[in-house]
Amino acid sequence: MIRILGFAFPNSEDAIDRNMLHSHVNINIPAYDVDFPMMISIVDVEKFLTSIKLMYESMRGGAIFSNRDATIQIKGEINKLGQIEWYGETCYPAGIGVMLTFEFTSDQSYLERLMKEIEMIIATYDV
Repeated sequence: MIRILGFAFPNSEDAIDRNMLHSHVNINIPAYDVDFPMMISIVDVEKFLTSIKLMYESMRGGAIFSNRDATIQIKGEINKLGQIEWYGETCYPAGIGVMLTFEFTSDQSYLERLMKEIEMIIATYDV
């Protein structure tokens, strides 16, 4: 789960900094439990939403979400059965920490809910 906590630098004069969000990652699976802070860009969230929408409309292709310091990367691809094969990776601290790679398959019907959740984030934090 990724929780958005708020703008990282709301008063910055730099547009890139103003687009950065404080967030928190929590993953709890057997033999692996992580809980770490992370910065993401609202621009990266918007790109992910665009890719998810295209994937949903065409029922093919994929979408990738990652942040700039590579603490998280999630990639979804639709297979020939219409399922989404998700691949993910977390690394904390960035570049030198413990790394987890994971994969799972979901039904494409979850995309609609995912798109709505991402749209709510963008509506709240778009600058």
